[in-house]
Amino acid sequence: MKILIAILLGSVALCAQDWIPKRIAGMTVYPAEAKRQHIMGKVEIRCFVTPDGSVAKTEVVSGHRVFLEDARKNASQWSFERNPQAKGIVADEVILVYQFVLEWNEEKRTTHDVQFVFETPNRITVTSELARVVNWSTAHY
Repeated sequence: MKILIAILLGSVALCAQDWIPKRIAGMTVYPAEAKRQHIMGKVEIRCFVTPDGSVAKTEVVSGHRVFLEDARKNASQWSFERNPQAKGIVADEVILVYQFVLEWNEEKRTTHDVQFVFETPNRITVTSELARVVNWSTAHY
């Protein structure tokens, strides 16, 4: 199982947020029901951050029901640190935006289970592949 975590830090994006990720918890599995039904979609999770940067509580803002629990559990494992460039009063919440994507794999083998990519500010893409399924009982040679 391969997990790719790419962190692209842009100073402009970081200036606009009070908290920046300190610990990013990757997702290793695309939700099974979503994959089986070929469902893709976006989920927004609100993280309530304590002064030490840990996530005290998570709350679903929006998204497809099939992704909600996996995204919420993932978000609860993150931790944050105050952005040194943040000015004034720091908000006690962060919104994480997850985009769940399925890609069609024309080859008969899967190259990865899940690809997890984080981009600032707080955008996560979770990608899995759908391998072509061949029904050998009806295949013509």
